Amino acid sequence: KCLVENQDKTQFDVFLYSSSKKEDSTTKAFRELVSEERWRSISGMQARDAAQLIRADRIDLLVDLAGWTEQNRLDVMSLKPAPVQFSWLGYQNTTGLRAIDYLITDAVVDGPGTEQQYMEGLARLPYLCCYQPFRVRSDIPDVAPLPALTTKCVTFGSFVTSLMKVPGAVGTSFAGSAWEPTDDQGEGLPVRRRALQGRRAVCAARHSQGKAAAATHRIWPFEDLHRADRHCT
Repeated sequence: KCLVENQDKTQFDVFLYSSSKKEDSTTKAFRELVSEERWRSISGMQARDAAQLIRADRIDLLVDLAGWTEQNRLDVMSLKPAPVQFSWLGYQNTTGLRAIDYLITDAVVDGPGTEQQYMEGLARLPYLCCYQPFRVRSDIPDVAPLPALTTKCVTFGSFVTSLMKVPGAVGTSFAGSAWEPTDDQGEGLPVRRRALQGRRAVCAARHSQGKAAAATHRIWPFEDLHRADRHCT
């Protein structure tokens, strides 16, 4: 978002193509960054139709921000609707598509000698990206003390869209016992628990941004597997 906000409008004419199936506050925020005629919704559009739309817009540089994540449009990218195509930010790994020319990265995420793992060429920036912190919101809590100071133990947590993203989580690590749905948070949120080698594992449902931020008060260390892939925590 910061990149679009701070672009040199004398040098770049930016179009935004949205593949989101529904609009939320984030979609609205991005939509407001460009004029109405520069916003395109390609959700549900056939790949060839979307590619033709991009060609009609005469796009020189096309940047994919989804990779292999949900609601991606790599089917459109594979048709090469722009002369030069990049993948960046949302999926920091190879797409496996020869139609994508470059992956934008840096020497920390992809050090020297990693080129052979990619279909794309690696365009290394001095720094891959800069993350914008939470904007001031009433539902985002203040930073809390280390939870281990009161629990006297280390509680690990991982923020992930689905346990299916954890290799072997269902078939191996959690094998031999069924999930038992419970609801002990008093908020009507489904929470799932099971014994894991004598310890308790908790699988919580999707939270709002504010509740997700509050949940970090109960765990340390934690890893965010939803926001980014191996290049952001």
